[in-house]
Amino acid sequence: MRATLHSDPSKGPGFGIIDISGVEATREPSFLLHRASDGLSLSPNGWQEAETALRPDAWDADGGSLRLAVGPAIVDNMDALDTYRLTVRAGNTGVCALTVRDLVYSSLDGGQGIVTARPTPPPPAPAPEPPAPKPEPPLEMSPAATEAPLDMRPPATEPQPRPRGKALLLLGIPVLLLLCGGAVWWFLPRPVETPGARPPADAPTQSASAQPAPSTTTTTRPVPPPLTVAREHLKSGGDAAGSLALARGMTTPEAADAAFLLVEDAAQKGNAEAMFRLAAFYDPADTHPKGSIAADPIQARLWYMKARDNGHAGAEAALAALRAWAEAAAAKGDAAAKAALAAWK
Repeated sequence: MRATLHSDPSKGPGFGIIDISGVEATREPSFLLHRASDGLSLSPNGWQEAETALRPDAWDADGGSLRLAVGPAIVDNMDALDTYRLTVRAGNTGVCALTVRDLVYSSLDGGQGIVTARPTPPPPAPAPEPPAPKPEPPLEMSPAATEAPLDMRPPATEPQPRPRGKALLLLGIPVLLLLCGGAVWWFLPRPVETPGARPPADAPTQSASAQPAPSTTTTTRPVPPPLTVAREHLKSGGDAAGSLALARGMTTPEAADAAFLLVEDAAQKGNAEAMFRLAAFYDPADTHPKGSIAADPIQARLWYMKARDNGHAGAEAALAALRAWAEAAAAKGDAAAKAALAAWK
């Protein structure tokens, strides 16, 4: 069984059609939708933990195909960059992955991939200016201080006897010698210090242990979750080789859903190895981590055949192993295995 959700051009934004192949016809179909990123179930009030059966606005069936018309309550909650599991309650219950393509939301608030702009906060009010300081009152002077005039004359001194000429000569000779010695020292050549010159041999050197150790502090950025990495890559419109190279590094169970998105993108762009890896996600006999992707032997056979037709060397052996599983499971009454064997014939 395979399911695809796309926009309904006849009704406009917010409306879509779920095309389901490989499902039995029924009178009143209903279905469940689970989101892979958090395991929640879609209800008329949004994504919740409790499972809620949804009904289409209209539906029609043609052979093994079923078309369900849905409205904004479902379309506006879907995101093409996430992974979903569809459970159809029509005849025998069927489970498969739901592919979301080319949706047109009813408003800018719809859809998980659209972010509305936040209002810009008003600028902060300017801080009040501090009050101007009050002028201090002038100093008051006593009447006696203002009335008495200041005496600016120097104090009277007794006349000093003048030194004799011989004493002045004796005092001036040492001063003249000091001035001549300073002039000679000033004009003598001095060695020029150059950067990086080695210190003299008797100069103390700093030991290696006293030198500061180089800083080893490094800053590490947080690693984003695998689903975030896959969505950013798909938004950038990378080629099939880039998607496949990124998926090869996601081998843990926590990264399985992100790897599925990348592998599906590369397979739809014609990469044979990506087709083989996508078939392994659906293959019930394959033991690699699957995340929230349900086993579907019909889809596994389809993608193994596409990988074989595009030259993948291991696709033929994988097809043989898948048929052996289907024959053993059909003998035990497995309905999916019986449907796979019927498609083989």
